[in-house]
Amino acid sequence: MLNWMRYIPEGTRDILFNECKEKIRIEEILKASYRASGFNDIISPTLEFYDVFNGDHTTIAQEKMYKLFDNHGRILVLRPDLTTPVARITATKLNEAVFPIRFCYTSNVFRVNESLLGKTNEITQSGVEIVGARSIKADAETIITGINALKLRNGRFQS
Repeated sequence: MLNWMRYIPEGTRDILFNECKEKIRIEEILKASYRASGFNDIISPTLEFYDVFNGDHTTIAQEKMYKLFDNHGRILVLRPDLTTPVARITATKLNEAVFPIRFCYTSNVFRVNESLLGKTNEITQSGVEIVGARSIKADAETIITGINALKLRNGRFQS
């Protein structure tokens, strides 16, 4: 057991010092850009019920999800995605809300990458969602917000 104390699980890594500082800086720039465009922060739990990700429209294979059981025997997953929890939050907590709603998030997600090939099993996902808008304008707004966020450096636009 002592040998395991020196290692971390395959596909994961520690982020230290300057790299950590740079990661946090980039995350803050992205979040500030999203907020400036009218999106509101949300954070979903790291653990979700497996059923949230096991529907007809699932985009992540169940074999790619880290699963465990809670104290009642229910199957949980380390969230493999953040878009699906946005849908869950909207359906369960925002029935009375005025739509459209603009969400933004930046959090870690967990997916099994058996071959790895330069990928890790824990990645940071950042993005925006507009829920309750049925127009191409809303789609364009999310794309433009993403492009603008990627163009930012040190909080200023770069060409």
